[in-house]
Amino acid sequence: TPTRTGYDFQGWTTSKDATSGTTGSYTPTKDLTLYATWKIKTYTIAYNANGGTGAPANQTKTYGIALTLSSTKPTRSNASAGSYTVTLNANGGSVSPASLSAARTTKYTFSKWNTKADGTGTSYNAGASYTANAAATLYAQWTSSTSTAAVTLPTPTRSGYTFVGWGTSSSATTGVTGSYTPTGNVTLYAVWSANATPTPTPTPTPTPTPAAGQAVFTDVADPSAY
Repeated sequence: TPTRTGYDFQGWTTSKDATSGTTGSYTPTKDLTLYATWKIKTYTIAYNANGGTGAPANQTKTYGIALTLSSTKPTRSNASAGSYTVTLNANGGSVSPASLSAARTTKYTFSKWNTKADGTGTSYNAGASYTANAAATLYAQWTSSTSTAAVTLPTPTRSGYTFVGWGTSSSATTGVTGSYTPTGNVTLYAVWSANATPTPTPTPTPTPTPAAGQAVFTDVADPSAY
């Protein structure tokens, strides 16, 4: 069996242009020349979405000829990453609800292909040139980012006080209202400002009404009036 780099031996034949031939036992009937028949090697390049969907179809790499990898990129659905709990302490007042849940979501973005699922092999960008004379399975590699949804903080009530906002300490003097994005599980405390106590209006002293026949004296500026 002969060998040729980059080719598979197909057999012996009497024509140098043949595409198939004979191997093993052969009985000649006259003097002749046999030619080796060769087929160039090809390699299958497969794609694995590695947790995603939409991997490209397999491609065939021919020995010695660069293959342009598929430009198709797989996708991967967002995944839940749990949630953060925002506990609300009315701090002397009342509030409903007493806690809120802020959902967390992980988003995946395709980055490249790699010859190993864990990314420790050789990396290739989508549409890159593949020159290795070897079959391979290329695994999608993903970058991830996790975001937290904002919650809308309710407004608590407390008799005799005006709500200022939500703070992270029971002794806070300022706070936030409206939309709030937590960075972890957290307890928020209502911040209050005491309403001013109104000054009571003094009650006027009534002027006495004189009895019948009683003289009424009035202060005047001219002493001769007496």
